[in-house]
Amino acid sequence: MRKILILIMICCLGLLLNGCTSSIYYHTEIDPSHNIAQEDNFIVFLPKEPTIEDKKIKKMLENSLARNGYIVNPNIKAGYGIFFQAIEKTYSRTQNTTDTVPVSEYSTSYVKGVPVVTSTTKNQVVARSYTVSNTYKKIKVDIVINNSNKFETVWTGFTSSEIDTYEKNPPAVIDQLVKLIGKDFKDDIYVEMDPSENPK
Repeated sequence: MRKILILIMICCLGLLLNGCTSSIYYHTEIDPSHNIAQEDNFIVFLPKEPTIEDKKIKKMLENSLARNGYIVNPNIKAGYGIFFQAIEKTYSRTQNTTDTVPVSEYSTSYVKGVPVVTSTTKNQVVARSYTVSNTYKKIKVDIVINNSNKFETVWTGFTSSEIDTYEKNPPAVIDQLVKLIGKDFKDDIYVEMDPSENPK
């Protein structure tokens, strides 16, 4: 009995430790001929006709950059520009399944002139199909430099997750992307989704 209680406690502890994190996909690429310098100033550009969400993402990027040691000062010349996109896309797929449904059949016979009803039950296989939809949120970021009056991308990255996961804690999702600036990376990362744990 004691061993069973210990196993239950271990399982509960595992749920507590993992319950506030989510696995989120990140993909980044760096120009191999360029090293991003933290001492250079960064400026985050809004998209054309920005939405309220765009303005929030801009603020989250600026806060995360500053928190991770980058200079973000709109009053001095910028060495790097950041462009971003927030993209939502829904994917749908049809799933087929079969159910076994009991079907009863009745018959009447006569025994010495008295009707007797009997029933038999058979299993009938019924095919069903239904549509499953998942909406994903993608935040794409490009870091550019001004090269002979033309923007040149020196780092690009994006994060992608189901929108419900992203909306639990957008600053944490974006902060993890900022931490990958200057790196090549392609994998899932477990991200802390409890807003109270966000770095200040």
